[in-house]
Amino acid sequence: MSYQHLTTFERARIETMIDQGLSLRQIGKKLKRAASTISRVLNVMPSVICITLNKYEITIKSVV
Repeated sequence: MSYQHLTTFERARIETMIDQGLSLRQIGKKLKRAASTISRVLNVMPSVICITLNKYEITIKSVV
């Protein structure tokens, strides 16, 4: 099985869709990626984002 990294374009789309209030599953479905992949990307994005998705608060800490 081969693995493919998310492109810069996909990462930008994830950020846009988060701003639009889409859930991780909805984003994954649109990008044809697993929701867990989207979650992992959010955990390493170089910015601080605090959002609420489906009653859960997700805080992403800055890595820069």
